Amino acid sequence: MRDLIEAVGAGAIPRELVAEEVARGHVRPSLLYQIDRGVAECDLVPKRVRDEDAAFVPPHEAAGLGGGRRGPIRILRAAFRHLYRGSALSRIEARLRGPRV
Repeated sequence: MRDLIEAVGAGAIPRELVAEEVARGHVRPSLLYQIDRGVAECDLVPKRVRDEDAAFVPPHEAAGLGGGRRGPIRILRAAFRHLYRGSALSRIEARLRGPRV
């Protein structure tokens, strides 16, 4: 998700393309909220926005390939990832890893 947000922000992927994929039912509607606001963790998207996804069936699930469920553990993990990404430890890790290609 972070990579998608960065790519749209840099103009490498047009936002309109993502909006077309939402309209075609290929990706969930709340994706546009995340792109527009820079929210990388889908579990941190407000409930009113996630409710827009209620009728959305991911193509892989429609094809019978399975999928996951939201739960308290996933939400906690998402919150910790979000906090970690803004921490000094995350910045140190990024410096050690070097530039992203």
